[in-house]
Formats: sequence, structure tokens, C-alpha cells
Amino acid sequence: MVSVFFRKFAAKIRLMKIPKAVLNEASSLISRFGKRLVFLGKYDEADVFLFKFPDDLDVGTAIFLNYKNGECVKLSNSSALPIIKSLIKN
Repeated sequence: MVSVFFRKFAAKIRLMKIPKAVLNEASSLISRFGKRLVFLGKYDEADVFLFKFPDDLDVGTAIFLNYKNGECVKLSNSSALPIIKSLIKN
């Protein structure tokens, strides 16, 4: 399911410098899987990053990192649903 998610939104991916607060918030994931953060765009005035798990790993929920005003918050499960809905075009 997650790989389908990445294919659908690959067009939204843009390269940018990843803020230190985002790297710190994702440090446990980065240490296990590498620096696999993707910038998706803006949501509610925050920069939204997605942690892209390796393709051979089966995970149930995407992990988003919202960066706003120098602070980063990790979102997954139901707290990430509004972001996912905003990225889906009818």
C-alpha cells in the first residue's frame, strides 16, 4: 500500500534542504533506514516531509513530519489522515 502512495504523489516531490529540526525528529528512522525524507509541499502553512521506507519493508502507515516556525512534529496513523486527504485529488 505504501509503495502505491509514493507512486501517486511522486509528481509532488521537490528537492530542498531539510531543516535540522526535521532531521532530529526523524533521527531514529534515519539511523535504521538512512536519510529517506521527501518534501511533499505545504499543508496548513507547514512544510510537510514524508519518511520513505525501503520498498521491501511492509509498513501500515506513512510517517509525515510537519515543520513550522523552527519546530517539527511527527505524525502518523489517524493524525496524518488530513494530510493524506489533502494530497489526494478526486
